[in-house]
Amino acid sequence: MTYQFIHSESLFTPDLLKNLSSSPGQTPKDFGLNIPVIDAASLVWSRFRKLLGEFEYRFNRRSPKDSPTTLTRQRWVIPVLMELGFHPVFQASVQAGGRPFAIAYRADEQEEAPPVHIVAFKQELDRSSEHRRLSPHSLLQQFLNASEHVWGIVTNGRIFRIVRQTESFTRFRYIEFDLESIIKNESFDEFIIFFRLIHRSRFPRSIQDIPNCVLEQYYQDSLEQGARIREGLRDAVEKAIKIFARGFLQHPQNEHLRQKIKNHELSAGEFYHQLLILIYRLLFL
Repeated sequence: MTYQFIHSESLFTPDLLKNLSSSPGQTPKDFGLNIPVIDAASLVWSRFRKLLGEFEYRFNRRSPKDSPTTLTRQRWVIPVLMELGFHPVFQASVQAGGRPFAIAYRADEQEEAPPVHIVAFKQELDRSSEHRRLSPHSLLQQFLNASEHVWGIVTNGRIFRIVRQTESFTRFRYIEFDLESIIKNESFDEFIIFFRLIHRSRFPRSIQDIPNCVLEQYYQDSLEQGARIREGLRDAVEKAIKIFARGFLQHPQNEHLRQKIKNHELSAGEFYHQLLILIYRLLFL
C-alpha cells in the first residue's frame, strides 16, 4: 500500500504501516485512553480541522511585527502536540557534545523528554535559512547523534517528522506526515496512522525508557524484517543464477557460449558476473 502524504525514509517498513492497528502497543490502554483509539483520533481530527483554519487565517493576516515562528508554535504546533498527549516545555537551547543546539522545546516537563524542534510554517525542513547554517532537520539530527536521545520531532507545522538517531551523517532515518495536506484532502486513513505513531505514548519517557518505547520496538522489528527480506533475496538470486546458467549452457543455439567456456575464453567468474548483472537488471525492472 502506498500513501500520498506519508513518507518513511529508512525507518519503518510498508508492512508495519499497513498492519499498524494490529501491532503491539496499539490498544487504548497503551495510549492511556479509556475509549477506542479510532474514536479518540476522530475527536482530535475534528479539532485539528477547525484549528488549522483558524491558524491559517491568522498566519496569512499577520502584521510585520508578528514572528512567523512564534505564531506557528503558539497558534498551531503546540496546540496540536497537546491534543496528542504532549506538554511542550520551552528550553531555549539544549546541550550535547559540549555545544548548544537551538532546539527550543522538549516533549514535557521531564528533563530527559525527547526534543521537539519547531520552525516557521513556511520554512523548509531540509533547507538552511539566512540566520541558520543548518537546516531544521540537520540541526535535530546532529543533536540526536551527539546526545543520548534517540527520538525527536521536527516540524514546520505543515510537515511533522519523527526522526531517529543514526550512525550515518549522510543517511537520515525518519517518517514524515504532511499534516496540512492530510487535513485539507480529508485523508482520514492517513491521519489515523499519524495519530498512532506520533502520540506522546509512542516516545520514550526518558533515556532509560528508549529500548522499551513503541517507536524503538517498531524500528527494531523493521530492521529484523529487512534482514529477513535480504536473506530471502540472496537465496533467490543464488537459485536464479544456477537456473540461468544451466539454461544458457544447455540451449541448442548456444554452441558459441559452450565453446568459449571450453576454450577458456570465458572463465567461470566472468560468466557468473554476467549472470549477476542480468538478474539485477531484471530485479530493477
